[in-house]
Amino acid sequence: MDQLLAGSIARIRGRPRSKTSRAWAALHRDGDDRWVVRQGGPDRLWDRVEEHVARWRRDGSPDLGRFRITVTPETQTITWPN
Repeated sequence: MDQLLAGSIARIRGRPRSKTSRAWAALHRDGDDRWVVRQGGPDRLWDRVEEHVARWRRDGSPDLGRFRITVTPETQTITWPN
């Protein structure tokens, strides 16, 4: 996913030539502690981000040294052992 951060605004787009290519998510800060998220397209990108963060926390917030990155011409995958 491509991500652009500008101050308190972030936009996430799906990868080109994938099922998420028309998917998008945008968030902005609404006050000090609240973020507003809008998303659209065939895949709920922000929901996927939240699911991955929740799993990372459930797994004890592993440090970067435990992550495994696999890259092929078709896809890229980031995982960590349980």
